[in-house]
Amino acid sequence: MAPATPNNSKKRKASELESDDLLGNVHKSRTPKQSMKKPEHHTEHVDGSPNFRVYCPADPEDPKQQDAFHSEVTLAEGFRWKYRIEPKRWGDIKSYKNVKLQEQTFSTNDIIYVNRQDIPPAPPSENLTEKELLEYDQKNFWVGKIIQARADSDKAVYLLVAWLYWPDELPKGLKKSYHGDGELILSNAMDVIDATSISFLAEIDYWPEFGDNGETLQQTPERFWRQTFNAGGYDTHSRADQSHLLSNLRTYCKCKKQQNPSKRMFHCSNKSCKTWNHEECLIEEIGRNAFNAYVNGNIDEFAKEHEPSMTLGQRALQPVKALAKRIEEKIEHALEDGLEAVKEETGIKMENGTGHGNGTSTTSKVSGKRGRPRKGAWEQNLTVTLSNSDADKPLVAVIKEKIGKQRSWEVKVDCLLCGRAMD
Repeated sequence: MAPATPNNSKKRKASELESDDLLGNVHKSRTPKQSMKKPEHHTEHVDGSPNFRVYCPADPEDPKQQDAFHSEVTLAEGFRWKYRIEPKRWGDIKSYKNVKLQEQTFSTNDIIYVNRQDIPPAPPSENLTEKELLEYDQKNFWVGKIIQARADSDKAVYLLVAWLYWPDELPKGLKKSYHGDGELILSNAMDVIDATSISFLAEIDYWPEFGDNGETLQQTPERFWRQTFNAGGYDTHSRADQSHLLSNLRTYCKCKKQQNPSKRMFHCSNKSCKTWNHEECLIEEIGRNAFNAYVNGNIDEFAKEHEPSMTLGQRALQPVKALAKRIEEKIEHALEDGLEAVKEETGIKMENGTGHGNGTSTTSKVSGKRGRPRKGAWEQNLTVTLSNSDADKPLVAVIKEKIGKQRSWEVKVDCLLCGRAMD
């Protein structure tokens, strides 16, 4: 899914920015965002604009904090914070619901892109790939949620914003493997910025993940957030694990880990299960089981036992059939060896059987210890990919041999929790 392409017609020069009910041009002061590696509240203002500092969380009962503007805000469900702004004069400045950028209006709770530099960047090329466009946005823009808009005059319009972090901007140790492409994390790190910093409205939506019945509650947006970060609780001097500062996300699969929206998951249709399975977990399970059969020379039998079209009853009979076949082959080899011995002793001409005679096997085996292989070992010899291209057929795994004859097999895919074949 391609990231949203910024609409260049929405970008305006700072001199073109107006707030609702204000006339004239807005003052061109700038407010750099705080250091994203250390979420400490720090703002700088130039050209004589007031120096507002935001602290969150804040304790209004602390007597040392009385000479400040106090309020609280609900940034997301279950994510409500008390904050203070110094100096107290922030509360005396007239507030506005909207900031107008010519034909585009920015309102409270809107998510905006904020220019990282005084001079806005050149528009991106139309030929950029999805990855390149994402890198362009991350390089040139901060992302903020408008909490309040206030104006001293028609030349001084300010926004109180709560920052959203790109995963790479999170403090060390807080970027997780489940963070997907285009994902941001909403924080309680807040600053007062000059309205001229706005670049354009960001199309970033909240994403509620997956439902139990297999439905995607909402298609994954191009840019989205689903998690919050308590930046105010981050200790830059602590070496302890501070992952608790990130809100909990739903876990899935047998591994009980979160979902990376950039990777696929598969839903079990068994009404008593309804488990979402990570694609990488399914591949790992199939790869390890297939390799265990592969090193023991039973890969063909493994594939037959797990044929996608088989019913549960047919699969249950496969081990018995395989054992019967091996016994039959051994008896056949023994009879052929016995007939050859009789022929040599008596000189009687007899027809050769169709077996191997000497009992040797043409099956080549991969050297390795018997038993369940360690994680990742199978990848040296096999590849596994999942395919659900045909809606009328169940999900299948395609196993390919990396060495030797480079053979391939198709097997069904079972839910990791209940063992039922995935539709």
